[in-house]
This record gives sequence, structure tokens and C-alpha cells, in this order.
Amino acid sequence: MNGNRCTLVLILGAILLVLALAACAGDPTTGAPTEARLTPAAIETATHLPATPVESPVAETEPTTTATPTPFAPPDLAYLAVAFDEVLAEFEGLASYEVIDLQSAASISHNADVAISGTSLVKIPILVEAYRTLDDEPTPAQTRLITETVTLSGNYTANLLLELVAGRPDPFAGAEVVTRSMRRLGLDNSFIAVPYDEEPHPAYMPTYLTPANQNSELWTNPDPSMQTTVHDLARLLQMIYECSEGRGQLLDEYAGALTPAECAALLEAMQANKIEALLEEGVPPDVPLAHKHGWVGDTHGDAGIVFAGQWPYVISVSLYRPGWLEWADSTAIIARLSQLAYAHFTDASAYSTSVLATPPSLLGVKATTPTATPDLPRVIVSDTGGAGVTVRDAPGGAELSVLPEGSYAYRTAEAPVPLNGFTWINVFTPGGASGWVVSDYVREP
Repeated sequence: MNGNRCTLVLILGAILLVLALAACAGDPTTGAPTEARLTPAAIETATHLPATPVESPVAETEPTTTATPTPFAPPDLAYLAVAFDEVLAEFEGLASYEVIDLQSAASISHNADVAISGTSLVKIPILVEAYRTLDDEPTPAQTRLITETVTLSGNYTANLLLELVAGRPDPFAGAEVVTRSMRRLGLDNSFIAVPYDEEPHPAYMPTYLTPANQNSELWTNPDPSMQTTVHDLARLLQMIYECSEGRGQLLDEYAGALTPAECAALLEAMQANKIEALLEEGVPPDVPLAHKHGWVGDTHGDAGIVFAGQWPYVISVSLYRPGWLEWADSTAIIARLSQLAYAHFTDASAYSTSVLATPPSLLGVKATTPTATPDLPRVIVSDTGGAGVTVRDAPGGAELSVLPEGSYAYRTAEAPVPLNGFTWINVFTPGGASGWVVSDYVREP
């Protein structure tokens, strides 16, 4: 007890001494002595030390704000074209490609209108026609045909789909329907004259003339039975994508016969095509890719839609080497092109700052956007016996190109010109050129 009392006396004495010194110091503002008061609170503070240290107050800071990241937008496609050309510079053969930005419709291409063998690539137009023919959901048997045609690249099942399109057991008739449909869509370089693994039939055309296969300067020895171009494939895939979103040329041309749900189902079926090579090898495995590949000995190709987040795109590629094209060569090159395209549309660091410092206009490549369809009456090429009609620079003048049988053109307001027993009319071709054709070989749809 005596010890506790002594301690308390010492503490109180220390407090009184402090207060006395403070009183002597006075008010710092007036110099007057302050009154010392020992309040109960002061005693409580002095006699009961806190169990834990008292933290010093934290200085108030300005509230921080998180900057909103700038949404990624891929650079001009001209940069991708330069990267593609660097990859293809060492390829000993003829390469064709087209890439379409499905957001802006801008595109880049190289040799995109060169005729190539149709291979299994023309199964894409067969699938479009199959869905257009169906009035209801595919039956289990029809679903199997579609699935095997896409995933197993079945030739037999593709021919059965041609019979479905024809409405009778005649794949040649179905092939003719597919060809007419492609030309109705302005895809004049795509046709199927002879179905898969069949011989020419005397009642049908063994081949077709197209603007592409009339170009002898760039030649890939295309299969006369079925042909296409990387441009036609890319454009058709773009149409399918737009259709799945409820817009575009397919719905305009085939209103009521083709629906957005059917186009979406077609793309879903194409996503099941897994080969772990070509375009697929250049895209992460968790990124949806709707594609169809095909090859023969000298020509390998792949065409598809990559659903790369906010920037889906079409990529269509074909490689040709005279005689024989090694699989190891083609798949490595196409995979690399696919990888570059994916990086372009998804990776802000795909190009160095030094590369991007060069304006696109100085790269020697220009991305293009499609021109609007002219508001002109359409005519269809007919009664040419499959030869097509020659487009000339003037009535009876120099040859410009050939419009295939069944293809469309737009008739301009130029007055018809009679010459040498024929009536010549001026037309605007789907390729963007104008010229003169004999009126006997065109008719209104």
C-alpha cells in the first residue's frame, strides 16, 4: 500500500510541475500567464497509460481516380499487308490472300482474283445453298450431312447436299444451282460444273469461263470441274457473317429463304472443323474460328472468320506451287499469316513504334473499302452456251473482260448503239468497270 501511495504522489507531483512551467510560459499569443487547471480528465490520462501505442493521425490525401483505358483499335490494314508480304517473299509459288475487317469492311488483298482449284473450299457455297433450301430445322440425317461435309470434308456427303439443293437425286443439277446462286451474288469466279469424284455429264457444262480463268498471266492450273478465288470466298464469308447479324446481301437476295438463325447455324457448324493446322494453328485455341480448308497436290487453301473479340475478321488464303506443294511448307506459311492477322486485330504491341511511325500512305499498300452498289437496273448474262459475254471498251471495240453465263451486271443510262447487226448496251460490271455488250446475251432477272 505504502509503495502505491508513493507512486501516485510522484506522478501527481510531476503533473503539477508541468502545469506550473506552462503557467510561467504564458499565452503564446498574448504573453499573459495561463491558469493551471487539473481536470479529472487530465488525471485520468496521467494515471492510466494506454495499453497500445496511439497511432499518429494520417494526413488526408486527395481521392485518386482510375483513368479509363483507351479502347483498342487495330491500326491501318496496310501494316498487315506489309507483314504478309515479308512472309510470302520467300515462297516459291503463287500466293493469294484477302483479309476483311468485319467492323469497317476495309480489306487488303494480293492476287485475290486469281482462279484456283475449288477443292473443298467450294463446300462453303454448297452449305449456303443447303441452308437456303431448308424450310425447317435440319433433320438428324440432314445435320449429319452438313456436319460430315464440314468436319470430315466429305465428298460423298457434299454431293448429297447438292441433291438436296436440286430437289432430286442429281448432284449435277445442284451444282448448277450453286453456280447460278454465286453469280447472283456477284461471285462470278466460283462454280461447280462437275460434282466431287464424278465425270463430266453430257447434259451439263463440263466447265465455265470466268473473268479469273481468262487471265493467263497468273495461272494456277485450276481444276476445270470447280473453281473459286480467295476474294469470292472472303466475300461470301463476309455475307454469311452479316446475314447472321440480320443484315446484308444474302438476306436482300434471298428474303424469306434464308434467315439470320440459319446463317448463325452455318457458322457454328464451321467452328466444329478442327484440324490443328493452317489458319487454326495461328489462332489461340479458345478463340472461335469458323473455317473450311481444302487442298489438292499443287494448291492448299483455308478460308474462315476469326471471332477476335470486338474485331472479328475474315481471312482467306491460297498457296499454289507448280507440280507439288509440300504440306509442311503450306501449313507453316498459312499459320504464320493467321498469327499475324490475329495479332493485328487483338494486340496493341503487334507493331513497333518505329513501324507505326511510317504513315500508311507511304507503305505502298492501301486498304480498300467496297464501293456502294450502283442504283441501276440489273441484267443477267444468258444464252451464251456457257461461254459468257465479252465486255468491250466500245461497241465492237477492244475486249475488256468476260462476264460469265448467269452473272449479273448493271445497265447504265447510255443509249443503245446499233452496229454490225447487233444492238450494244452499256453495262457496269460487279468489278467496277463499265463497257459494252451485245444485248442478245443479257436479259432482265
